[in-house]
Amino acid sequence: MVTNSGGRWHTYVVLIGTAADQWPEYRWERAAPAPTDAEGEQALTALGYAIAPGANWLWTEDLQTCDDPDSPVLLLASVSVRPATDRGR
Repeated sequence: MVTNSGGRWHTYVVLIGTAADQWPEYRWERAAPAPTDAEGEQALTALGYAIAPGANWLWTEDLQTCDDPDSPVLLLASVSVRPATDRGR
């Protein structure tokens, strides 16, 4: 997952059944531009993960505050990953 909340870009790997504060995270020290797909892949590699075979980044928008039309918009990206040592299994 890539997100820009709080003014900086973050990539993190969601680990089901694990508290969010334990998820592997990579932070960019810039607010703009958004990381490219290649930069996102490099961040995942640094975290020990790889994009799953056949998976592609999916970008979407969401509201920072649910159901508030005046809320700032968040830009999010997601992609299925596997541990880098998994070798495509």
